[in-house]
Amino acid sequence: TNYYFNPRDRLPKLIVHVPRRYTSNSWGGTERVLEQTLPLMTEFGFNSMIYTTQALDDSVADEVAGIPITRFPYFYPEWPLSAERKLRYDNKGGNLLSLSLASSLNELKDISLVHLHTGNLLGAQCYRVAKSKKNPIIITLHGGHFAIPQEELKSLAYVGKTDPKKGFRWGRGVSLFLRTRQLLKHMDAVLCVGIDEYEAAKKSLPGQRVYFIPGGVNIDEFSNADRNRGRRLLGIDSKRLLIVCVARVDHQKDQATLVKAWRNQLSSECDLALIGPETSPGYVDKLTRLGKNANGRLYIVGGVDPADIPHVYAAGDVSVLPSRHEPFGLTCLESWAAGIPLIAADVGGPGWLLKDGREGMLFPVGDEGLLGKALLEMLADSELRKRYALNGLERAKQEFSWGKQAERLSDIYNIVLEAYDAK
Repeated sequence: TNYYFNPRDRLPKLIVHVPRRYTSNSWGGTERVLEQTLPLMTEFGFNSMIYTTQALDDSVADEVAGIPITRFPYFYPEWPLSAERKLRYDNKGGNLLSLSLASSLNELKDISLVHLHTGNLLGAQCYRVAKSKKNPIIITLHGGHFAIPQEELKSLAYVGKTDPKKGFRWGRGVSLFLRTRQLLKHMDAVLCVGIDEYEAAKKSLPGQRVYFIPGGVNIDEFSNADRNRGRRLLGIDSKRLLIVCVARVDHQKDQATLVKAWRNQLSSECDLALIGPETSPGYVDKLTRLGKNANGRLYIVGGVDPADIPHVYAAGDVSVLPSRHEPFGLTCLESWAAGIPLIAADVGGPGWLLKDGREGMLFPVGDEGLLGKALLEMLADSELRKRYALNGLERAKQEFSWGKQAERLSDIYNIVLEAYDAK
């Protein structure tokens, strides 16, 4: 059922979205999903606002695409906490608390629904507020919960050189008090962006509303990207073939396998650009060392302005996503929309998206030899690249526009709200 909004029928409903952080300083998938989806929700009768923390962005009031953002002070339940460790937490996986966010959420009037984009302590705080106000609450599992490899979980507990040898971590006590481990069981709906996560969630949460709602892409924005502008942005003037990998520079994304495949088999033929913020400490240095003796040039570029991301894709001849863990992989859709052929590791979302072999190639996770072979085949055949790119663009148009995603989300909101009203 599609619930299109007629202003004569009812007033818009207010949805409060709560991501762990929202920043252009380290742009990620959650930010892109909210920026693209929320402005479209007004068509279906939903106004949106974002409540988040000041992690990586200490501004208080802001907006994105006309959606108001309010940021609140936060802290990690750990003492002492080095600046290095705090930054790592801010960048990736930090389990934070915000008393002022929860307090302000409690004071908000006329909320129809709270939509979490984070769990753990902050999510549990918001859950307690929503239930005290008798508001329904749902959660989107952007980074996964049930289908996260142990290797990825271990990376979140990385200990740096400046971290204190001893300290007091009282987050477990707060977690027990807030019952964070029971959080998903209390949600009025659980939304999964990855197909593996969706299947695992259905098994773990029997009888609960669990939905698969994949990512989307702004087709017009990416299909109109400028290749020459992208090369200028990256500082690449060469007319040589270029491989691009647009993802945060992180062990999870496994750019090391890509660099080794390129260095050993392709560097005399093309250059390689890695574009994204570093979220695994020391990983940029490792990648730089791996590419040191290559015949071609390795470009490692930090995060770029979100408005420039389409042009960065267009600068490449092939896009690669070599992740070891990837719930969905917006990079796949963005590559297709930019008209760039795609090679991805056969895992999670990319494995599902490319399983038919019509829109790109898959390679086994961590297999630099087979990745190199796939790249050689694709770079040697311009017609093959063109076919993959066209097929990918067509699928993106048919299945993954942000308008379709907003429509799916509005259906879920209405199902939850109607069920809640019927209680």
